[in-house]
Amino acid sequence: MAGRQQPHSILGERTLQRRFATHVGVSPRILGSIFRFRRLFDLIQQPEAPGWVEAALAAGYFDQPQMARDFRRFVGCTAVTWARGQAGLARAIALSDSYKAAATR
Repeated sequence: MAGRQQPHSILGERTLQRRFATHVGVSPRILGSIFRFRRLFDLIQQPEAPGWVEAALAAGYFDQPQMARDFRRFVGCTAVTWARGQAGLARAIALSDSYKAAATR
């Protein structure tokens, strides 16, 4: 056994997850959820956006409850509530005097 070398260190999966979370700030699983949620928003905001179901499937969601959990976790409300709020925000911006002044410049 004199010529045989032992591996320096074999890290377990849990140790790697802890180190990842320490350096990145979130676990690998949460980071994956964040990326999937971001892909959903990228798809929804396209000029010819697909519907919510198509966008969710394309982003990597398996079902509606999975997407709903991420909405509550990351935004704090349901997708429907968020979408209603975005329509009101867009309407308010379009009707504001500052927007009209900027558009005429």
